[in-house]
Amino acid sequence: MALPQILSEGTRIDFAFIDGWHTFDHVLVDFFYIDRMLRVGGIVAFDDAHQGAVHQVCRFVATNRAYRVCAVVGGTPFKRLGARIARWGAGHSQLLRRLMHNRISETDESLGFFWNSRFIAFEKLSDDTRRWDFHREF
Repeated sequence: MALPQILSEGTRIDFAFIDGWHTFDHVLVDFFYIDRMLRVGGIVAFDDAHQGAVHQVCRFVATNRAYRVCAVVGGTPFKRLGARIARWGAGHSQLLRRLMHNRISETDESLGFFWNSRFIAFEKLSDDTRRWDFHREF
């Protein structure tokens, strides 16, 4: 992976486009390194954001980091899907619970995108200020 090496060289960037391996762990690792290099005011964009794992990373960015949605391509409101699911029936309740897990308390629409948005771009509002140097050695 090239991103750790690029970060170690002190590289700073204004834009990044994430379109790699579409599993949660790979997308999150890509974002982790890009976030460290991205300047405040810079843009990180996720392609294929309608795919489950990429979409979950976008939800993570929107709810846990200092970013705001600045561009979205594609997508429809979740309400349209709700009508289809209602017709689908109770036989799929376990799958329905999995699909709806985090979307009940904080909907995609409230975060600035839709459940099936194909492309989501975020603007970085501030650097990560969390500190991890508070523990003592034993």
